[in-house]
Amino acid sequence: MSGTDITELIIIVIIAAAFVIGTFLCWIAGSYLRKVYYVCATVWEILILCIFFIWSTVDDSGIFKILLLIMSILLICILILYEHQRRISDALNILIFIWTSIAESGILTTKSCSTIASIAAVVCLGLAVIVAIIVYEADEYSTILPSSFLGAAVCGLIGSLKLGGDNPSKILFLMVGIEIVMTAIGCLIQILILEKKGIIKKKIFSKKWAMLVGVLTITIAVIEVTGLNRMSYESRNTELKISSNSEKPAKTHKSKKDPQHYYAKGKVKVYSQADANSKCLGELADGQQVSYSDANTDDWVCIEYKNDQKAYVKKSEVSNITPDERYFLDVTPAYGSGYYVPGQEVEIEYNGYLGEYNTYFHKWSSNVDGILADPYAITTEVTMPQKDTWIEAVGSDWKPVKIQTESLKELLTNYTIKMNGESCKLPVLCDVFEQGDWRVNLDDVDDDDNIDVYTTDYPTSFKSWSSDAEIKCQLRDGTDGNKYVVGFFGNRDCNEKLQAEFPGGIILGQSTKEDVKKAYGENSYDAYGWCGDDSLGYWKEFGVGVTFGFDKNGRLNSFALKNDPQKYN
Repeated sequence: MSGTDITELIIIVIIAAAFVIGTFLCWIAGSYLRKVYYVCATVWEILILCIFFIWSTVDDSGIFKILLLIMSILLICILILYEHQRRISDALNILIFIWTSIAESGILTTKSCSTIASIAAVVCLGLAVIVAIIVYEADEYSTILPSSFLGAAVCGLIGSLKLGGDNPSKILFLMVGIEIVMTAIGCLIQILILEKKGIIKKKIFSKKWAMLVGVLTITIAVIEVTGLNRMSYESRNTELKISSNSEKPAKTHKSKKDPQHYYAKGKVKVYSQADANSKCLGELADGQQVSYSDANTDDWVCIEYKNDQKAYVKKSEVSNITPDERYFLDVTPAYGSGYYVPGQEVEIEYNGYLGEYNTYFHKWSSNVDGILADPYAITTEVTMPQKDTWIEAVGSDWKPVKIQTESLKELLTNYTIKMNGESCKLPVLCDVFEQGDWRVNLDDVDDDDNIDVYTTDYPTSFKSWSSDAEIKCQLRDGTDGNKYVVGFFGNRDCNEKLQAEFPGGIILGQSTKEDVKKAYGENSYDAYGWCGDDSLGYWKEFGVGVTFGFDKNGRLNSFALKNDPQKYN
């Protein structure tokens, strides 16, 4: 168990203990310090009124506005009747406590709740009136039940919200069970105390009543566990049904006339001239959409082929009627749109037009995952899914990386670097990185400095314990709440003890510019100009790549390595 888990556990135990002690004191106050109990009850009711007021501003159903009005009237009546009609005040208190508990579960305003749960909530509202009458008839013992229920209501609310999540039915179910048990225990304890002090002359508390409360507690616990398991089972089934319904194929398209396009009726050959003996430029896939510039010839249609070049197809092999019972693939700005059957493999190709500021193709983006053979290839294949799909080319204002060596194809997304004898792959959990030879460099940090040494605002200095070598690391906050190392920056000019070896046999301080070119290919975009003019950069996308810097003798003396994808347009 980690230090964070232990801290959370201690906090939970302290909060739970505080609520248990508070509940017990509430019961004691109901028996002995009635004025204290009434003050606590009034404060609780005012707090609930404030909460209901806030909820009423966002509740479209109007239920909280009605409850707010009724509670305000009842609270005014309680304050007026407190001195001379305390029994009526106690009856109104228990009425407010029960009604607010039901409302706090959210079941009165949630449309997704089951009919049974909603009926149960209404029944509980009605039973509250019966309980209020019982409290009134209890005469001088009228505070026992309300004070017991007040402590139980607080515990019930906290416990049900913690265990019930955001399901109002579960919250109400848990709340009712907890409140019944806690109220029974509270009443029994108060009666026992009052008997011991001689305030109640008649013998009420007995082993029989204690056993009855024990049996009640066990019974409700069994009912709660069984009911929650049943609710969880039904919830899982509902999710599975929703999931299975969402996975059903969408409706296919019916045939219709398209005055702007032609569609291939099967695989269709494309020619450079309106002549079957001319050069064959390729072929259209079955159902592929093409724009035409001239359809006046008897046997041929002039179409716009790849890169907007003019080409010809036989008129008998295309139609301006869309194919029936198919799904549409919309590819922009690219070549390959059309109506296709599920499972059909279609070739798409970027047409070279992404706008003035996005001049380079970067990758493909789609509303359906896993259908592209290679999202980073200008020409790639698509497997048509069972729904209408769009695919668009995403651009960049810098040239994408091209890697010569086949073994380094996945170099920039699965990149292992060896620094001072330790292998590391980015991103790496900061705690894991520090388990080796590297630690955050605290040489220039005073104990009194109020700074975050694990900052993500700028590269953090790490130091090797064994060699005093230094490396700059870029950190990022992960979605799991942990810190990750996503980038390394090194320079031998000011750090001769740093040793680094890169895939392809590239070694810091030894390899030359020609060595890097031989392993990685010609220079592409250099994202880090700080390495100097004499540098080579290989970047798959913004934040994912490596730059090598060279000294005046042409030897590798600096580098910047990152695996930190970010939006760039």
